Amino acid sequence: MLKNISPLLSPEMLQGLAAMGHSDEIAIVDANFPASSCAFTAGRQLLSSPGVQAAPLLEATLALLPLDDYVTECAWVMRPVEDPPREREALTEIRSVLDHYGAAHGSLSREDFYSRTRSCFLIVQCGELRRYGNVILKKGVIATD
Repeated sequence: MLKNISPLLSPEMLQGLAAMGHSDEIAIVDANFPASSCAFTAGRQLLSSPGVQAAPLLEATLALLPLDDYVTECAWVMRPVEDPPREREALTEIRSVLDHYGAAHGSLSREDFYSRTRSCFLIVQCGELRRYGNVILKKGVIATD
């Protein structure tokens, strides 16, 4: 048992986060996302966090994970497909968490998000059942200088 680490982060997820290097990416995706096929076709590690919504898992992750401050954007959400796009509740919550941590973020089309997920170091499928509960994060560094 460790202190000050969210119980939403499994030992496997903590190990995956610790193994990531600068500019590696992690995707936190909702329950409807084709995570297994993305991970399988790309040979990526897939973890599961059933019953956990995207925003709380993102919050727990960002409490430990430094974000890349050498890039214009260090996080991306999936842009809703509707034309015009309409904001979704899960997406609003994710953006709120990103804003709280000062994470410069953008959005990707559905297909671009799928493609980028295939190149992520780690894919974590949560239990989020609301649409567009997906986010990709780019890891930064912890520096002593």
